[in-house]
Amino acid sequence: MKSSITLLLLTWFLLQFTACQKPCNESNYSFSITASFLGENDSIPLGDTLWLICQTSTRMQDLTTSSEVDFVSVVNLGTTLLVQDIKKFGTYERGAVDSFDFVKVEGEIYSVQTLDPKRVKQLSFLESNNKYNLKIGIIAKKKGSYVFSISDIPQVVYRKNMEQCGKASFEILNGNGDKHFYLFENIVGAISEYDRKHSYCLKVF
Repeated sequence: MKSSITLLLLTWFLLQFTACQKPCNESNYSFSITASFLGENDSIPLGDTLWLICQTSTRMQDLTTSSEVDFVSVVNLGTTLLVQDIKKFGTYERGAVDSFDFVKVEGEIYSVQTLDPKRVKQLSFLESNNKYNLKIGIIAKKKGSYVFSISDIPQVVYRKNMEQCGKASFEILNGNGDKHFYLFENIVGAISEYDRKHSYCLKVF
């Protein structure tokens, strides 16, 4: 009797282990979320703070199938914030990260030395209460005209312990009603269609 119970337990364990190791054939997904810069004004004084805010439910609509997906427990939901000096846009020295200080409230903001830290800050979202949140303070410390751009996230986002399952890409659109593109276009010229969806301009005085 004892050996039968042991055999049954061993069989159950092997079945569970095998099930866990099955390849995952879940679909890949594409989502669209919105980020906004709060201030809304086209200019701020030195020392003032521009807020970058993004909040979205973990339950999102897949752009390909229109189905609702609860894409929870992501490992690597992050993007990049480009900060550039409009007046230097035709040069290699247009990075303007050092014109601002950055404060995290929700999520993370940091630099990677091998990824153009003078121009680019890395962002990562905080998952909390069935939402993905990002709230970053951008404190002006140098006068000038600047363009901020948030990058889309390619299909590299996966969920914890599900690296072989369906991954997701995220389109991150700028949600501001007025993005003050005249600050860019009066100096550089027409802004691209991609940047119209992802960028925001600001003057610091």
